[in-house]
Amino acid sequence: MKSAGLKFLLLIGFLSGICLWAQSPYDVVKKDYKPEKKLVHDFGEILSPEQRSSLENKLVAYNDSTSTQIVIVTFKSLDGYPIEMLGNEIGENWGVGQAGKHNGIVIVVSDKDHKVTLRGGYGIQAKMPPTIEKLIIDREMIPSFKQGDYYSGLNNAVDAIQLQLAGQYQSEKKSDDSMDGITVLVFIVFLIILLISVKGGGGGGVRRSPFDDVIISNMGRSSWGGSSWSGGGFGGFGGGSFGGGGASGSW
Repeated sequence: MKSAGLKFLLLIGFLSGICLWAQSPYDVVKKDYKPEKKLVHDFGEILSPEQRSSLENKLVAYNDSTSTQIVIVTFKSLDGYPIEMLGNEIGENWGVGQAGKHNGIVIVVSDKDHKVTLRGGYGIQAKMPPTIEKLIIDREMIPSFKQGDYYSGLNNAVDAIQLQLAGQYQSEKKSDDSMDGITVLVFIVFLIILLISVKGGGGGGVRRSPFDDVIISNMGRSSWGGSSWSGGGFGGFGGGSFGGGGASGSW
C-alpha cells in the first residue's frame, strides 16, 4: 500500500511539472523571464510537432534573409490578460526584432478565448498599418481558425506578412471576370502581332524570338532563389522595441 501511495504522489508531481511547462501569459512577460531561442512558442499546444517545425523553419529562414523577426506565441487561455497588451509586452520584454531597426512582429493566439492579435515594432508600422494587420487577421487567419485549423491560419498569415513587407500583398479585391477577360484578349492580340512581326523579318537564317531571349536570360538563375537559409537554428532576439500599433480579431 505504501508503494502504491508513493507511486501516486510521484505521478501527481510529474503531471504538475508538465502543467508548469505550459507558461501562462503572466509568466512570459516577467522581467526575469528568458524565452527560448526559437520563433514559435506553442504554450497553448495547439500545433503538432510537425507544424511547429514547419513554421519555425519558415520564420528562421525569413529572419536569416531579412533580419525581420516574426514570433508566434500561443496560449490555452489569456487568464484575463488583455491580448493587445500581452502582444506588445512580449515584443518589448523579449526584444523581438533588431535594436536599430525595431523590425519585430508578434502574433499571439488564445485557444479558449478565441482571440488573436498582430503587433508590429516601431520599424514595421509604416509598412504594416493597422488596416493591413486587420485585413490579414480577418482574411488569412480567422477563416481557418473557425475550422480549428490553427496551422493553416498562421501559415497564411506569415505568407501575407512577408508579401506585405515586400510590397506585394494584394489588399484590394481581385478584378471581376469581365476585366480578366479583357486582359486575356489584349494579351492574345499582342501575341499575334508579335508572331507576325517575327515571321515577316525575312533573311536566310532562323530568327530567334524575344521569348527565346527571355528564357536564355533566366537559365542562369536558381529556381530556389527565394531563400538563403541553410538550415541553421534561431540565434536569439536582437532587442527591438514595440509601441501601441497593431490589430486584433476574434472568432
